[in-house]
Amino acid sequence: MDVQRLQSIADRHGFSVAAVSHLADKIRSGRGTMAQFNHPELGGAGQWMQGGMVMIGDLSNQSLKARVANLCQDLYQDLCQTWAAELPTTPGVAHSTQVQYQSAPIAPPSQPSRQPPSQATPGQSPLPWNPMPPMDFGAVDWNPMPPMDFGAVDCWWPRDWGQPSIQGRQNHLDYAYFAPFNRLALRQGGMVTFYDTTGYQITGFSQQQTTESQGLICFSSRGQVAVRQFPQLV
Repeated sequence: MDVQRLQSIADRHGFSVAAVSHLADKIRSGRGTMAQFNHPELGGAGQWMQGGMVMIGDLSNQSLKARVANLCQDLYQDLCQTWAAELPTTPGVAHSTQVQYQSAPIAPPSQPSRQPPSQATPGQSPLPWNPMPPMDFGAVDWNPMPPMDFGAVDCWWPRDWGQPSIQGRQNHLDYAYFAPFNRLALRQGGMVTFYDTTGYQITGFSQQQTTESQGLICFSSRGQVAVRQFPQLV
C-alpha cells in the first residue's frame, strides 16, 4: 500500500500513518483473516478477526475500540481490492481457486434412487460409520455468570448528567463526554475539570505522547480539536 493511500486512510480515521501502516502489515500477514497488533495509538496490544471481532489493550476505551474496528475494516477492504487487482496478472503463480472453478463441471440435478433400501442386520447400522452417542449435559458443571454490580461503577462526574456518551482512559487520564449536556469531564489523579463543548459533536478521543490533559485531542463533526480550546467551567 503506497504512502498516499495510507495517509488518506489515516486522515479519515484520525490515526497517524505509522499506526495505520503497522495495522495494515499485520492484516496483510494474516491474509485478511486475522491480525495481532501492538501500537500505543491502537490501545496497545490487540487482535482483529474477519467478521468484526476486535480486542484492544485499553479495555475501558470503547470509543477507541470502535475506531480501531472501523480502521481494520477499511484496511481489509482496501487490501482485498489490491489482491483482486494483482491476482490475474501475477506471473508464475498458480491460482488454485480459478482452476478449481473452471475445471469442475456442473453436476446435473440428482435423480431419486429407484433401488430398494439396503437391508441391515438387526443391531447394525446400514451406514459405514457409527453415530455419535448423545452428550450427557447433566455431567457438565455449568456455573452461571454472576450479575454485574452497577452500583460499584466509579461515578466521578455530576450524577445529574447520567451515563456518559463516551468514556475511556488513556495514560492515567480519565475522560467522560456527555453529548446531551455539551460537557466534557476529565480526571487526572485526584483533580477533576469540566469543559463546555457547545458547538462540537464529539465522536472519539486520542492523546498525544504526553500525560498532560492538555494533550487530549477530540474528534468531532468539525474536525480535530484540542481540549484546551474548550472553555473550562469553574
